[in-house]
Amino acid sequence: WLTWTNPSGDQINGFLTTPSGSGPFPTIASIHGGPGWHHTDLWDPALQAFVDQGFAVLQANYRGSTGRGTAFREVLRGNIGFPESEDIVAGIDHLVSRGTADPGALFLEGWSWGGYLTTLLAGLHPERWRAACAGIPVGDYVAAHYECAPALRAWDLATLGGYPMDLPGLYRERNPMTYVDRVRAPMLMIAGEHDSRCPLGQVMVYAHALRARDHEVQVHLYGAGHHATAIEERIAHADMTIDFFRRHLGG
Repeated sequence: WLTWTNPSGDQINGFLTTPSGSGPFPTIASIHGGPGWHHTDLWDPALQAFVDQGFAVLQANYRGSTGRGTAFREVLRGNIGFPESEDIVAGIDHLVSRGTADPGALFLEGWSWGGYLTTLLAGLHPERWRAACAGIPVGDYVAAHYECAPALRAWDLATLGGYPMDLPGLYRERNPMTYVDRVRAPMLMIAGEHDSRCPLGQVMVYAHALRARDHEVQVHLYGAGHHATAIEERIAHADMTIDFFRRHLGG
């Protein structure tokens, strides 16, 4: 259990899991989806796999997470992407300042809304990350809005306050595609071929944008929807993420 203060003066909490020994460790910011969700101290085999391979893992319950009351959860209304990113980066900075995290070996990993924040953070703070894994992510928020299931479009309208054509400035500002030119970290993208929440098309638009800029991007597709349920596939996702991060640990 860990707490830190973000630049806005809010106390943010989360969980830190470290390997044995003393730091600084290569550190993964593992970002939960939702965003109406939160990390807990329940057993997580993927997290344990990262730690077994020598990575420390920070799980931030950023603004917008559940479990801290209505006001904390509703910060994201009309204001997605930036508050969560600020809280995650503040958590990483806290770990660097106390000697836990190696500032030259920081990684991003997240799924669904966590995948969106991974692609967004890769562009907002390009100098920080050694590599990133964006699972079932939003890569192009505008394309995702028009491609996703009606319930997800309704969520956008309720949360952001309108359609992309109504609020072009807001959608552009909070869209990972806006910052694709700035991305430095090699990117692993994992996506479901039949995902109605974070559809494949907009994932591939983002991946293509990286590839067109001669940026290293690796794409793995699986033949299911939002989140893989087959145990073998989930194990494969953990293995390829660890391999990808270890491959970029020293280079």
